[in-house]
Amino acid sequence: MDPEQAPLRLTGMDEKEAHDQDFGVHSRAELVERDFTDLQIRRMAANGQLSHPARGWYATPNANQAAVTAVSKHGCLTCVSALIARGFWVPPGYRGKTHIRGSKRHRTDKDFCLGFGPALPVTSAVDDAATALVYAAKCMSAEDWIATCDSVMNTLKLDRPALQELMPVLPKAVKRLMERCDHDRQGSPIPGDLRRRALRVGRSARRLSCVHQEGSASCPRGSR
Repeated sequence: MDPEQAPLRLTGMDEKEAHDQDFGVHSRAELVERDFTDLQIRRMAANGQLSHPARGWYATPNANQAAVTAVSKHGCLTCVSALIARGFWVPPGYRGKTHIRGSKRHRTDKDFCLGFGPALPVTSAVDDAATALVYAAKCMSAEDWIATCDSVMNTLKLDRPALQELMPVLPKAVKRLMERCDHDRQGSPIPGDLRRRALRVGRSARRLSCVHQEGSASCPRGSR
């Protein structure tokens, strides 16, 4: 089964546990942090315990194949693909493409996701949820992104300011979207699919409420 089609479940996990998921793809630096020596790494690569998809990167035989593809293209899994791999709810319609962001030298490669501002360093094979959400803001519709962000906050038990602190950059476009998130409301969180539907119904209702007079609309700014 495609790893993106069988995401891990994160319900109830905190942000650190979500970030520390092992996808079987590691940089040399990550392996050294886990107390592997260069000699051990070379031996594991030689005997098939590790493959070598790109310079400085190693993968186990059961590694997440989308992450392997990402590092082989000099990038990492990001955007909706990283959110799916980490087990977060993502609405239908975003699973047909592997979303990758490139390192500084490869950020503009064909079909890569572009973020906001300068390229971010690639230090792991799969972006954390906060970074993935920033990149997803350019690939998802506003309603889909808001519903997904709600799901991330509810799963990780983070409020809006806490999630914003984890984001590597906080562009105005993302900040505006987060102002519409529902996490701070009281009561049980709304399931992602229902939240997404409510957002779309709300947008349609605002459109219908616009009154056109003398060839101009009296809709409030941002309602169309």
